Amino acid sequence: LGTNGAGKTTTLQMIMRQVALTSGTIEIDGKNISAAADDKFAGMGFCPQKNALLPNHTTKEVLMFYARVRGIPTVELEEYVQQWMNMTRLTPFQNTRCKSLSGGNKRKLSLTIAIIGNPTLAVLDEPSAGVDPAARKKLHRVINAVKLKGTTIILTTHHMGEAAKMGDRIGIMVQGRLGCIGTAGHLLNVYSEGYVCNVSMTR
Repeated sequence: LGTNGAGKTTTLQMIMRQVALTSGTIEIDGKNISAAADDKFAGMGFCPQKNALLPNHTTKEVLMFYARVRGIPTVELEEYVQQWMNMTRLTPFQNTRCKSLSGGNKRKLSLTIAIIGNPTLAVLDEPSAGVDPAARKKLHRVINAVKLKGTTIILTTHHMGEAAKMGDRIGIMVQGRLGCIGTAGHLLNVYSEGYVCNVSMTR
């Protein structure tokens, strides 16, 4: 959680080894990622802040490709991808080329690519950015369902409400540093000043 420029995206890029660390360490399963083998990242999913889609392929074609990469058997591929499109409400756009999708549907597709196949770790950089409020709630349910299946999820957001709904632990970044970390209840107890209620009386 943090404002623009707080360092959220840079931190995720360091986790995915897209940006080199200048100080500190990052460990996954107790192993430093700088020394981890490439196969350590084979079971990870990544939803970047900027959509990385194949512009001339349809939604279904892209998901079929990534499902194959995840090792889904060919005989199950069609039904498996259809289930994921139903979950993320992408079925009406299954034959639409990626370049013709709306901004919100591009984010849905990027998120689906990251979590299809239930990876061991999913790194999601503002997965619901540009998605309308109703669709965002549905995406929250999908993310939480994937989490319940055992996937560890790291995500960034600007919204405290979104972080509170999905985060078991919330870290707040300030100027490139982790200012605090804890459960939503803990952070509210320590840092919140309570609720302010303004009442206007009229005759």
